[in-house]
Amino acid sequence: MSLVQLTSMKIWFYYAKSGGGHKAPAEALAREMQKLYPDQNIKLVDLAEKAELFFRYAIEDGYVFLIHYVSWVYSLIYLLNNWRPVITVENKIINYFVKPWIKAQLVLDRPDGIVSTHFFLSPLKDAMRELKLSIPITVVVTEPFSVPPTWFYFPEDKFIVFSAEAKAIALKKGVAESNVAVFQPIINHPVLTPDENGVASIREKYGLTKGKKIVLIIGGANGLPRGEKIFSALLGDSSEVEFVVVCGDNKHFLEKMRALSEKHPKKAVVLGFVKEISELIAVADLVISKAGAGVVFETLLNGKPLLITHYIYGQEKGTMEFVVKKNLGWYEPRPSRIAQKVRDCLSSEERSRIAVSHQTLGLAPGNREIANYLFRQLYGSQARGR
Repeated sequence: MSLVQLTSMKIWFYYAKSGGGHKAPAEALAREMQKLYPDQNIKLVDLAEKAELFFRYAIEDGYVFLIHYVSWVYSLIYLLNNWRPVITVENKIINYFVKPWIKAQLVLDRPDGIVSTHFFLSPLKDAMRELKLSIPITVVVTEPFSVPPTWFYFPEDKFIVFSAEAKAIALKKGVAESNVAVFQPIINHPVLTPDENGVASIREKYGLTKGKKIVLIIGGANGLPRGEKIFSALLGDSSEVEFVVVCGDNKHFLEKMRALSEKHPKKAVVLGFVKEISELIAVADLVISKAGAGVVFETLLNGKPLLITHYIYGQEKGTMEFVVKKNLGWYEPRPSRIAQKVRDCLSSEERSRIAVSHQTLGLAPGNREIANYLFRQLYGSQARGR
């Protein structure tokens, strides 16, 4: 008899909309688990959904503002969060805005297990303590290499990480080795390998010119930091390529990119949010992005060369270094040199070198294995509690 026939559980996938790096993995894992175990009661829980408007702005729009416009402030916050007393104070502030909503949800819809893709666990932990609830929590650490210590503030939980480096950080922060599992990374979109007709169909769908090399510029849910300078430098270059810019949910960024593209007709296609981003990655000859784990691993799993132009101080540095050290792409933060770098990246020699590295990497999506692991772990906890 299968596990599905033995039990039906309520499982929360707990996240926050600070960028797309926490919400997308939660959604991807929830979809995968629902597909594998259709009888389970799966619920996505945005930790700040009912928080006061000021707090929601601070962790959603405020995060985007810091990354795009005053990154030095974010860097300072990151440095301060290496000290546990600072994290403790932050948790008290977060609890004030979030705990009442989380506590009410626990009373109305008590889950059998919780999977968190965000490190803001304090409101959840405090609410459970006040309600005298014991619910197993597994934290999926979405930063694959350079993991901020705030992820391991509650070392008693179970953790899923994406690299040996992340596991080493967890152990250093007091997590028991038996509570850390290493898996391949989660991706939010399927890997596509279209044939010649499929490529032609995708090009036609997005209005791309037949025969031109495609350079995809994408920065995740909120666009690419310094994207205006980078795009402007690329449009001013005479190389015979077509650019596709994906701006995500950032309407201000979209307006700027469209204004720039209108000065150089037939050189670029500018898009807002794209649901099927894997289609564009599949037809791209080169992807330009920041070092966010979601875009990086979707690009690598599609076997595409990657040019990183930006990484968030501390937490994304390890991802950038992984790409460069494994010969899977390049790092060039200077807009003044971006056009020449793109020409170099598109050369047959560089593309061949990157292709060899992809063949030896052995990277695969971890969605299915992680969903299976989570379910069996939660099932085991429920069985022991009977």
